[in-house]
Amino acid sequence: PAEPRVELTSLSIKGLDGQTFQLQVDDDATVEHVYTYISEKIGLKPGRKLLLMSGCNILEGSKPLLQQVQNEEISFVIQRMHFCEVVKSFQRVIENETTTRLT
Repeated sequence: PAEPRVELTSLSIKGLDGQTFQLQVDDDATVEHVYTYISEKIGLKPGRKLLLMSGCNILEGSKPLLQQVQNEEISFVIQRMHFCEVVKSFQRVIENETTTRLT
């Protein structure tokens, strides 16, 4: 039997710095998936984070991606992280590694 065909949506990803590329996603795609893809594609440096938007709305990780995307376009801005954000992020990584090792 043939496998069910997965419908993909082509998203146009645009950075405010002029970078543009395409990303194919399925209905189960998450904001985290797109964040990771863009980070790897642009070589996001430590101490920086992405702000993902579609239309005038910031994309939220708690909601399905495609329900938030307007006109199949996502824009991103690279932001510098403040020192306290870097420390909190590092603490989460350490706590996650400790929890993972204990289980």
